[in-house]
Amino acid sequence: MNNQKIIIDIESIKNIICNFYKLHPANLNKISRKREIVEPRQMYHYFARMYSEFTFEKIGHPFHYATVLHSENVVKDRLSTNTEFCKEVRDVEQLLLNYYYTEVGNNDEFRKLKYDIIQQIIKAPDILSLNILLTFYKDKTEMKDLKNQFEIDLNNSSSDD
Repeated sequence: MNNQKIIIDIESIKNIICNFYKLHPANLNKISRKREIVEPRQMYHYFARMYSEFTFEKIGHPFHYATVLHSENVVKDRLSTNTEFCKEVRDVEQLLLNYYYTEVGNNDEFRKLKYDIIQQIIKAPDILSLNILLTFYKDKTEMKDLKNQFEIDLNNSSSDD
């Protein structure tokens, strides 16, 4: 697989996150400490840092660049302690990746990425990994095929011991 970095424009990131949280994009720039505004803004900063090539200043405008750094750290901290938040982040990231691979990137590249992830999980299988992987798949038939392949490989690796 080529190691091309996934780049998504910050307006698309902002729109996807605002749609997820049912928030108007202008609200991300409001000076507010309300949770319903702060959390989506932190998520936007986190993903804009991950999937764009813009500077802290550009991402954080109209806020100070340190706000972006703080947001990134808050999201990372919450990811390590809050499983519900992890699911939320994973759901938003899936929306971003779906956008990238349907609107921006190459669909063949996405299939290759899924294949590579499957191979990694098969080498070290567990149910959590399978559940995470299944979030990549919308098609139920494809999910069943993947689950069956996972169980076959899991059984084969168990019998090899």
